[in-house]
Amino acid sequence: MWKYEALLTLHVILVVLWLGPDLVSWYVAWLARVPKFEWATRLQIVEILRVIDQFSRNSTILLIPTGMGLLRVGGWGLQGVPVWLLWLAACACFVWFIANFWFTALQKSFHGLKGFFISDQLLRLSVAIVALIVLATSFGDGGINVAFLMIKVGLFAGIMLAAIVAFALPNPFLILSEIQSSGSTPERERRFTRSLDRIMSIVVGINTTLIVMIIVAVARL
Repeated sequence: MWKYEALLTLHVILVVLWLGPDLVSWYVAWLARVPKFEWATRLQIVEILRVIDQFSRNSTILLIPTGMGLLRVGGWGLQGVPVWLLWLAACACFVWFIANFWFTALQKSFHGLKGFFISDQLLRLSVAIVALIVLATSFGDGGINVAFLMIKVGLFAGIMLAAIVAFALPNPFLILSEIQSSGSTPERERRFTRSLDRIMSIVVGINTTLIVMIIVAVARL
């Protein structure tokens, strides 16, 4: 069972790398809301927030192949799926991870990356749909026959859908760029604060869902 233990260890590490930095981002985002800071300070805060965001963005992607591996190796589900198809899905996730890291972590500017971000959201939507299909077909022969796994699959699909909703909202950092180029006004500051608060409310919801997933996994409902 060393394969299962190795996958489980990696899976837990990815969860920690997702949740821990996201909790820190709450405080960093609050600092970015303070208009009294000089621009150099606010821009540095935004850069810190961008770096922190990479942990959750990339961990979410890598949790997909490790989760599939745990289902298959642990005998929980996916037993009827060909091994080559599972490896193909895992390789797609790895390519997605590399592209995401390259465009969002190594590139300093987000301009001209609209196509990539749309593709990223389409992939998250696809993962959510597949997860919901797995959940819907898990009742019966050869499916996921453990209640806590069905709950986790449903919650993970919800997280993917929440990320899409967050993407559809006004981008607070584009508003911050507008403030930087055109100057700060009460109206622009309100727009920035309002959009950032909306995004962070979704992040709080995602983090809460993740904590529930952890509790479910530990409790083995």
